[in-house]
Amino acid sequence: LKKAVQGTSYTYRKAVHGNFSFSGQWAMGEKRGLDFLYEKDNHLGNVHVVVSDRKIPEIDSNGDIVGYHADILVSRDFYPFGQEMPGRSFNSGDYRYSFGGHERIDEVSGSGNIVDMGDRWLDTRLGRTPKIDAKAKKYPDISPYAYAANNPIFFTDPDGKEVKAFSLAAQTLVLKTLNYAFGKDNGFSFVNNTLIHNAEPPKNMTPQQTLMFNYFQETLVKSQTVTTVIANQNISVSRNSDGEMVTGGAVQDGNATTFFYGATKTYKDNGKFMAPTITSSTQDKNEILVTSGLIKNGINLSTEGGSNVFGAEHATLHEFAHGMMNVIMSEMNGEFNGVNFNDMTESQRSDWAIGFTNTLLQSQNQSLETGQGQHGRGSGNAPDKKDVAPITK
Repeated sequence: LKKAVQGTSYTYRKAVHGNFSFSGQWAMGEKRGLDFLYEKDNHLGNVHVVVSDRKIPEIDSNGDIVGYHADILVSRDFYPFGQEMPGRSFNSGDYRYSFGGHERIDEVSGSGNIVDMGDRWLDTRLGRTPKIDAKAKKYPDISPYAYAANNPIFFTDPDGKEVKAFSLAAQTLVLKTLNYAFGKDNGFSFVNNTLIHNAEPPKNMTPQQTLMFNYFQETLVKSQTVTTVIANQNISVSRNSDGEMVTGGAVQDGNATTFFYGATKTYKDNGKFMAPTITSSTQDKNEILVTSGLIKNGINLSTEGGSNVFGAEHATLHEFAHGMMNVIMSEMNGEFNGVNFNDMTESQRSDWAIGFTNTLLQSQNQSLETGQGQHGRGSGNAPDKKDVAPITK
């Protein structure tokens, strides 16, 4: 999951003595003969504190070292759109990374007033950008000069191109989902905004879990497609005369999980789940919304053993499977792991997500989902059993 969900984290940049210039990022814990600086940021990536790897000795009246304290180089608080609060900020060196983790452009309008988001600059005093949003046509109700859809508490703009939603709730849900699928100590963690896997595949997985892990790792984690997870939110939607959703990124009630390929499509309301039709068209992102109602109450699905309530982790895993299919169709020409998904119909590719979660249920000797009532079907209808069978390759 690239640029997906973010909690509190540390970022490592190499420091050069004297002028505090920086040259990229180093792996956690590496030592290259120079100091490391450690950023303490919040869930939006705002850099609040920076310390070096040096410890400052505390010396008593006898000249003995009785302890150490951190070498704090930067401390700052921000107003919502990124302006540093006067009297609550200090910078002992020319440390240039600030609001949203972006680099300050102090040469233009003074200290901390302009940050470089990549595609655009942000004036933190105004909460506006001097350049029109390249994707302004997608958001006709928002000023093309706005930052983070005018909601910097919930949204952030990591590169000046696209608004993303990050929260600790979303990060927690992703990790709980991976624990549910692959067991604990599975090697996944978040560094800044990116889900990484820095270990060998988890041990003690069943063959079915190993297959699922391979799909998840090779498609979602390593792909160029951005997967955004939004958790614990309820957002209203608009509908057309046929009752179909016409605005992306939203659900109507608190008991649904939503997967989107793009920001503006037409969506069918299927009761518990709402999702667009799976197509082979190229999309550059996956968006998953898991509402507070689902996280709290779970979701009731039909299985071969009768109705069963599943937790938000199961529903999220199902939506991840839709994301895998999107990556396979858009980046891998429809082929992965010896399977040609081009031979499937759109409905079969959609139902593959049920087969993916059934693979986990099979490995746990639980009753399999029937798919009844899912993916645009009425409550009494179910797909062909072979289309929701556990995957084998």
